[in-house]
Amino acid sequence: MTIAFASLTRRVFAVAGSACLAVALTGGASAEVVRSTPEAAQSMVERAIAHYDAVGEAQAFADFNDAGGAFVDGELYVIVCTDQGIYKTHAHNAALIDNDILMDIQDVNGAYPVRRIVDSLQAHPDGGWVDYVWVNPANEALENKRVYVAEHAGYAFAVGYYEAN
Repeated sequence: MTIAFASLTRRVFAVAGSACLAVALTGGASAEVVRSTPEAAQSMVERAIAHYDAVGEAQAFADFNDAGGAFVDGELYVIVCTDQGIYKTHAHNAALIDNDILMDIQDVNGAYPVRRIVDSLQAHPDGGWVDYVWVNPANEALENKRVYVAEHAGYAFAVGYYEAN
């Protein structure tokens, strides 16, 4: 295990562990989170692809990484990743960008979210859905996440929403 992998793994599990502890201590209560929809996630992917085409890769990626920008809306945010599982954008966690170990990160159920995104990219280039469990940045709780993934310009464009447990 490389030092970078160990460090990132500790950070991922620290966030997940904190979320589990918070849920346990509050009996599952959390701040009210405005829930998104499958249609909103798919629409944001389509908007992100149009933006990418209009302004080019460098500007689009900068815009997608802006946590206060137009491509972050509550629990929705754009992830763009390569077919090797390398994130090029992530507005909530810059440590994930250009990190080559994400394919090996598992959710609490043993699923590999980034592998699922890459598999969907290859199996459903016109768009498909991926499911896994992840920490919702809006309330820091572990929740089921549904991610819409579409291929464009050799990348997976992905936006997900969280379902209350």
